[in-house]
Amino acid sequence: MQHSHTISTKKLLIIVMSVLLAAITFLLSLCYYVFFRQEILTQLSNNYTDQLHLFSQQFDSIAGGTKTIAQLLYQDESIAGTLLSSVNDVRNNITIKGKIDELYSKYDQAFQQARLSFEIVCFSENGFSYSTENLSDEEIHRFSSYAWFTKQKSLNIRDYTISNFATPSDKAASGFLGFAVVKNIYNTNESYAGSIIVYVPEAVLRSVYEEFSSEENQFFLLNENSVVISSNIPEAIGTTLSYLPDYRFVRGNVNYSTHTNPEGIHCFSVKYFSSFTGWTIYEQLPLSTVLAPLHRIILRIIGIALAIFAVVLLIIIITASYISRPLNRIILEMGNSIENHFAKIHIQTNIHEIVSIADCYNHLSSRITCLLQDIRVSEKKANDAHFRFLKAQINPHFLYNTLFSIKCMISMKENQKASEMITLLIALLKDTVGSNQIEHALLDETAILSQYVKLQNLRYNNNVRLQMDLPETMAELSIPRFLIQPLVENVFLHAIPVTDTAVSLMIRFRENTHDIYAEVCDTGIGFSPEAFHRILEGIGSAAPSHIGLHNIQDQIRTLYGSSYGLSLEKDPHYSTVIRITIPRHFGGEYRVSNISS
Repeated sequence: MQHSHTISTKKLLIIVMSVLLAAITFLLSLCYYVFFRQEILTQLSNNYTDQLHLFSQQFDSIAGGTKTIAQLLYQDESIAGTLLSSVNDVRNNITIKGKIDELYSKYDQAFQQARLSFEIVCFSENGFSYSTENLSDEEIHRFSSYAWFTKQKSLNIRDYTISNFATPSDKAASGFLGFAVVKNIYNTNESYAGSIIVYVPEAVLRSVYEEFSSEENQFFLLNENSVVISSNIPEAIGTTLSYLPDYRFVRGNVNYSTHTNPEGIHCFSVKYFSSFTGWTIYEQLPLSTVLAPLHRIILRIIGIALAIFAVVLLIIIITASYISRPLNRIILEMGNSIENHFAKIHIQTNIHEIVSIADCYNHLSSRITCLLQDIRVSEKKANDAHFRFLKAQINPHFLYNTLFSIKCMISMKENQKASEMITLLIALLKDTVGSNQIEHALLDETAILSQYVKLQNLRYNNNVRLQMDLPETMAELSIPRFLIQPLVENVFLHAIPVTDTAVSLMIRFRENTHDIYAEVCDTGIGFSPEAFHRILEGIGSAAPSHIGLHNIQDQIRTLYGSSYGLSLEKDPHYSTVIRITIPRHFGGEYRVSNISS
């Protein structure tokens, strides 16, 4: 039997092992990603930090070199004297400018070996001014109006640095940004005399990391106030980044951070802080770029896992087939065994458990076969005894009535009728009582019924006209002996009216593929379906007088089961039609249908 909710062993093994293998692959990949992601980020952070350290060292060199040049210029007596002088000597100015040019050329060559450059600006209260960029006097003296300059001047600060330095040049709308070292010169009376400014353009700072820059990563050189000194994003220079992941990260001891920028991109950030300058070199790039190597490794792991999965799945399918094939075979053999009355099954397999199942089933089938045989023998004995009891109950009833009629005939001096009745009775008794067979052919049954009707007509003044309808094809079919005769007797006992009106009696036989129908039809008094039902069930006052009907019903169901028996039918030509339904079979011993096989 097939069930929609069942699943085969093969499918179950494949599903369970596939899910298990997929879960293991997923968990391994997840564990690898979770545990190694942190390790990879830490390692990448160290690598990026080392690179930023190199950049920071170059920035330290630039800042240190700038301070050195400013100090050398500050310590030069001729330059300092010119700035301190209260008189602007034009001839002396030319000499001083030439000397500054000489120093500039000397130091610029040293800087250019490292692909760096710087600029110098000098100006004094006496009107002296100098610029290596050839700034105009107006542009040079504009420095003195800057807020940062006036603040430091008012505080008498002699030496300081400006990380976001802008020249007053008109070459760019925003000025020329960079890093500058400022030396203020004061007289002995602490009055301001002039300034020496050495500055490095932002392009020089950017050249340190520019070759490592790309569209993906962003570099920021931040001063001690987290203001951008240099960047590969020009618009960020001079600003404080609003999307720094955390100010504490910039100033903290953690080397890297992951965060989401305002554009919604997950980013990876690293930094390096220089204690020499107080600057922080900060790099930010997409986290996907950083983790791309890890993702490639994960993809390789998944690819390897899928290959292993395919191999293991193939092994599982082969193993499941090896196990399920004998299981399916044993299921088929069991089904065939049940259809063949629990015949033994034979399975060829090396699987010990399946061999054990087959052996247990064969042992069970042997026990079931023996039990069924015992049940058949016991039920046959019980049925035979029950049938003999019913027959013994019916025969005396018929014999008593017939003998009583013969007695009456003799009393009425109708010896001829009495003699005929005795002859017919002897023939009937010879056929019924003298034989131990349970069944005989329909042809023989019709002959006995004819004799029985003749006998009864002698008792009832030939008031019953008998007709027989037996197709030739049914002549050899079998029927239990003494089954129809009580129905015919009921016609004589109950269907004949009080008057001498003749009654037509029709006994007809029909068949289909499986069953035989024997119908006893009469035109007598008849009775209702309710009365018929009560008689069959042995209920009510009419039941004892119709004991034959009840016994026939009991006899049929004893032999063939509850699906067979008597029924009351309708026919416009007859007042009563009682149908007997039994299984269709030919002569011989009949196997009772209510025994399971």
